[in-house]
Amino acid sequence: MTLPRHVKVFPPLESDPELFTHLLHALGASGATHFEDVYSIDDTNFSASAAEAFVLIAPCEDDYEESLQREESQRMASMTAEEIKRADSVIWVQQTIHNACGFYALLHAVLNISSAPRRFSPGSVLDTLLKSGSREKRQAILETSQALDEAYIPIALQGQTAVAEDWTWEPPFHYICFVKVQDRVWQLDGDRRGPVDKGDGAELVDVVRRFIQERGDGALSLMVLFEAESK
Repeated sequence: MTLPRHVKVFPPLESDPELFTHLLHALGASGATHFEDVYSIDDTNFSASAAEAFVLIAPCEDDYEESLQREESQRMASMTAEEIKRADSVIWVQQTIHNACGFYALLHAVLNISSAPRRFSPGSVLDTLLKSGSREKRQAILETSQALDEAYIPIALQGQTAVAEDWTWEPPFHYICFVKVQDRVWQLDGDRRGPVDKGDGAELVDVVRRFIQERGDGALSLMVLFEAESK
C-alpha cells in the first residue's frame, strides 16, 4: 500500500529560537546546542564563523507547490551520477508530516553538524534517527514515533501565535535549512526531492546572504544554530 504524502498532521512550529531550542533538547540534543535569532546577517556583532547551520523562514506564493515540483523535476533530471552520490552523503528526510516544515528544518540542521554523534542522548529521537542508516528508515521513524509526537506537539502549542484548531490549515511561509557538510554548503528542504548542493568551499553565511538577496522578497526571519555560547 502506498502511503499518502502526509501521513500525519502537526501544528506549525513558530519561528521562535526558544521553542526550537526547547524542542532540540526534548528530542535528545545536548544543552549546549541552541538556536538564536539573526536580526541582520551583516551585523558585525554576529558570530558567523561559529554558525553550525541556518534556518530561514521565507514567504510562500500561491503557486509554491507547483513551482517547486517543476523545479525539482528539472533539477533531478539534470543531476549526474557523481552529484547523486554526493547528495546521498547528506542526511535528508522527505517531509511526510503536514505543517512540520520547521521541524524538518531543525532536523536537517542538527543531524548534519559534525559533532552530532557525540551530542545526542543515547536512545533519544535524534540518536535513533542518526543511527538509522537510510532515508527510508528515518522517514518511518518520524511517521510512527510516539516519543516525537509527545515532544513536539506540546512545544508547538506554546507559541505566542494562536494555533488554528484545524491543523491542516497552511501558514503562508516555509522553513529552509542551510548547513555545511564536508566543505560543501547544502540547502535542505523536506518538500524537495533531495539535498540541493550550493557549492564547494563557499562560506555558509555567504550562501544564505545570496539566497536572501536573490529572492528579493526577504525572509520573514532567520535563525542560527550554535553549539556553545556565541562570542
